[in-house]
Amino acid sequence: MKNIVLILFSIVFLSCDPQYDTTFIIKNATFDTVNVIFHSSVNDTVQIKPNSEYILLHDSGMSGGPSKLSLEENDSISVLKNDEIYIFYRDSSSIDQIYNMDNWTENKSGKHNYKYTYVIDNELFE
Repeated sequence: MKNIVLILFSIVFLSCDPQYDTTFIIKNATFDTVNVIFHSSVNDTVQIKPNSEYILLHDSGMSGGPSKLSLEENDSISVLKNDEIYIFYRDSSSIDQIYNMDNWTENKSGKHNYKYTYVIDNELFE
């Protein structure tokens, strides 16, 4: 009887979906504080100190797989550094587009831990 309970418990335990962990980060790699403004029906502003990171989204769970980041609700995203501004437009084909996940660096640790980072550097303002 103990063997049957142990086998049933093992089947239930081993058939569970694995836990995943997904984080999306915006990294400020400049020497100045930057403000990131997400232009949508509600404008949100995020201030990121020099050489630091802001967690845009963190999600973990047991099923459904890693989260996806959707910035499409924003008409544009502005990055301000001192008196300089750079604007990402949702429908732009700019090579450094924040909307394009190909421009985010993926760092996968383990089977189910994902970290995506978008880097804001001085080249963005040149």
